[in-house]
Amino acid sequence: MKRNIVTLKTLGLMVALSLAAGAAAPVQFGLGVGLLTSGGEESTPTVSAPIRFGNFRVEPAVSYYSNDGETKYNYTPPNNLSDNTYEDSYYSFEVGAYWLKQIAPSTELSLGGRVGYSWYDSTSEYPNVPNSEGAYESSGFYLGPTVGGEYFFNPHVSVGADVSLLFASNSATSENSSYDSEGENDAMSLQSGARLRFYM
Repeated sequence: MKRNIVTLKTLGLMVALSLAAGAAAPVQFGLGVGLLTSGGEESTPTVSAPIRFGNFRVEPAVSYYSNDGETKYNYTPPNNLSDNTYEDSYYSFEVGAYWLKQIAPSTELSLGGRVGYSWYDSTSEYPNVPNSEGAYESSGFYLGPTVGGEYFFNPHVSVGADVSLLFASNSATSENSSYDSEGENDAMSLQSGARLRFYM
């Protein structure tokens, strides 16, 4: 609980400082779409709502992916492995706050950070094995510094890329026919993103 309070305070401070610094600047609203990738994991689609004022940008974003399928095995007894079906889902909501610096014509550097909350759940089953259903759920806060760049084709359309070093603190539960477990885990990951933004 204490970690969650610290993370929420960090989020509020990031947004408040950005809003205060750019209070007198004209505000420009936008819409962004992109893909986020952590390590070798599957890319996650994301939709964001960038808000620019002066040399600052605040960017709320929502990410989601769902994946389901079936794994088939061709082994024969006595080394038989049963077919397996699975379904994974991931959701996240975050806010980023960035300081912007023009480094070349139509090109900006962004420095800042992101903080958010994510949910992940996974279910699996071996149809040929009785009572083989399993489920895993994980959720928690993450935050970390981000550096990126943005190139403007014109004042209303840009393409960008960024890299974040994210620290995540999650609680997880696992259930199957043999045992149930729950616990907490902390992890650090390097996440990269590619984004297309449209500004009004």
